[in-house]
Amino acid sequence: MKKKILFSGTLLFVLALILFTAVPFIEEEFVQKRVNNKVSADDAGCPESGGEWVGVGDFCIMKDEDGSSEKWEDAGAECFGNHQDSRLCTDSEWLAACKLSEGGGPLDILNMADDEEWVGDLAIESEAVVMGDNTACNIFGVAQIGSGGDSREFRCCINKQY
Repeated sequence: MKKKILFSGTLLFVLALILFTAVPFIEEEFVQKRVNNKVSADDAGCPESGGEWVGVGDFCIMKDEDGSSEKWEDAGAECFGNHQDSRLCTDSEWLAACKLSEGGGPLDILNMADDEEWVGDLAIESEAVVMGDNTACNIFGVAQIGSGGDSREFRCCINKQY
């Protein structure tokens, strides 16, 4: 019996080790696929609004945060209300833009990882995904939908239109 438990524990440890060492490679491959292996330098297809939008692959993201809101629903409504056809960025859009703007990257997107930001994805029915953690481009965690609390920044995205 002890050998089975020891074997199971060892197997779980090895699988966890493989997963954690593979994550950076998976994440980088994911980002490359998300931006279609290209970065739009001319922002073609983005709204014309004085450089407020930056093109990334097949979407445009706001160069800086659009505001802050205690509620996820309010942040999404504000994106839609302020910018025709825009929405909260998905977590994959946010991550791709952040990765391409950090450390002197090719995009000039402001304040990506310095704040917690709402994105349009839901972790579960009652919790929204929050990106950024004041240090890096990653998922910060989740936050309850519909309840007030900490105010979080947000930025809007829009599909490129040609």
